[in-house]
Amino acid sequence: MVGATNIWKVGAVVLGAALLVAANSFVPPPAYAQRSLTDSNTHDDSNNNETCMTSRMMRDFLAGQGYTDVTLNSPVGRYWQARAVEGDRVTLIKVDTCSHKIVSRTQMGSV
Repeated sequence: MVGATNIWKVGAVVLGAALLVAANSFVPPPAYAQRSLTDSNTHDDSNNNETCMTSRMMRDFLAGQGYTDVTLNSPVGRYWQARAVEGDRVTLIKVDTCSHKIVSRTQMGSV
């Protein structure tokens, strides 16, 4: 009976080790929202090598346009979507971070 108990213990240890190895090999990549695609301050060749905005530059740009309470949502390539407040209105803003221009504004309601 002692030998059977040891086999179960060894089996449990082997199974635990296998599960640990399997769990560590399936780590998902970070979500795109957790990293900035433009924070590297790289240049875009299609736009005469203008400097693309970093997240800090994006916030400062929108503040200079009169927006407050800026929340950056999702960078997609050279475009960045942000939620911001202008007066008493909440606005969804899409900005071309390399040309430093607001591409679209969508009013979402009041504060």
